[in-house]
Amino acid sequence: MKIIEKQLTLADFSENNRDRVIGDSLYRIILNSQCKWQVFEVFNDSKVFALAYSDETFNELEEAINFVNSIQKEREFSNRMFEKLQRDK
Repeated sequence: MKIIEKQLTLADFSENNRDRVIGDSLYRIILNSQCKWQVFEVFNDSKVFALAYSDETFNELEEAINFVNSIQKEREFSNRMFEKLQRDK
């Protein structure tokens, strides 16, 4: 598992610097259609592909950056989504 411990900062945030990679998960900060900041995950280990959004949205970019920096493992959102689907069966 590759881990890139690059922390995002408000000062360095840009269109080209809005991702954090942990293992095979890429976490990206976006501005959603309601003009709130949100994080989504793309997981791809060449066998499994998953795309999942966080349940949390943020009014301030700095809150979203802090949220991304607090993520410690790959498949954080996709595992949560899968567990929710299993519960709802």
